[in-house]
Amino acid sequence: MNDNGNKINKPVVSVIIITYNQEDTIAQAIDSVLLQKVDFPYEIILADDASIDRTSAICEHYQSRFPDMIRYVRNKKNKGAVKNYFDAFCVCRGEYIADCAGDDFWIGESRLQEQVEYMREHPAVMMVHANWRVYDTITGNFTLRARDSRYDPGEKIQTGEDSIIKLLHQRGTPYVIPATGIYRFKPVYEFYGRHTALFRDYLCEDIQLAAVCMHLGEVHYLDRETMVYRVGRPSVSNQWDTEKAFRFSIDMFRLRYALARCFNLDMSRLKPYSKKQFALIMRYSVRAGKGEYAREAYRLIKENSESLSVCTRLLYWGVTDKVLSPVIYFLYGKLRKVYHLFVIKNKL
Repeated sequence: MNDNGNKINKPVVSVIIITYNQEDTIAQAIDSVLLQKVDFPYEIILADDASIDRTSAICEHYQSRFPDMIRYVRNKKNKGAVKNYFDAFCVCRGEYIADCAGDDFWIGESRLQEQVEYMREHPAVMMVHANWRVYDTITGNFTLRARDSRYDPGEKIQTGEDSIIKLLHQRGTPYVIPATGIYRFKPVYEFYGRHTALFRDYLCEDIQLAAVCMHLGEVHYLDRETMVYRVGRPSVSNQWDTEKAFRFSIDMFRLRYALARCFNLDMSRLKPYSKKQFALIMRYSVRAGKGEYAREAYRLIKENSESLSVCTRLLYWGVTDKVLSPVIYFLYGKLRKVYHLFVIKNKL
């Protein structure tokens, strides 16, 4: 690990920017953080996961321009986004942590100032988060995600088991995206030290961070836009895309069970999520023509003492049956081609 730049003695905020092969977007991400107008010092941990394009050169250029603010970390080998994030997290020195992915960017110049002031005024709050926009790089359209006016103001404060269960169900409103806000470093770091695998052994980092902050204190929603999240062109999923989607879904299955056990939650309250996720994995099984996807998900559910409805069991039987499954796979493939031809193309 190469760590360059380390001159701000006591930064109030550490901003983590993780990147890998993002030469077209990393400069905008860094610039959006540097634009912040604050009355306190902050540092940027710029974590490059062994990029092989011009990303490294761009990061080195910014570090040379802002040596007192930017600490550039370049990994010798690619670790993956999650391990890269938490390795950067472990070298942070700020009281609060913010982050920005290398292909996203922040909105406005006052985000950090406003969020730090709010956290200082509310010591029970472990994390604040906000609204965000999705930017479609193909159409150029921006979509506001949280639609705050539709939410009950009471839901803007999330804490305890009920809020964690909603988060695990992906039903909490407004949904918590840690990258839209900041969280307290010390209590989360201490929890990380006791439960390191819970953070590092899965394919995402944001669900754990939000859940831990709800467990340790309160998570507050601030009604403003702070971030833009980029998405690309939709496409018909090929075998590799489906494999990645399946692996991510299975990993989220495991993560939610692990969080529920860690916080001693009522496991029966995860049942609605399990049914929804199992149905999603059935679709991946059909799309890829692989009954083993369904079998792996079924084993995971049984390991965690979950039960399935009669309809879900029938679906599982059809997807894994040697006679029925080829017919289901064939029909699904035909319907998907028709859907792509007449629906997806009209949206582009």
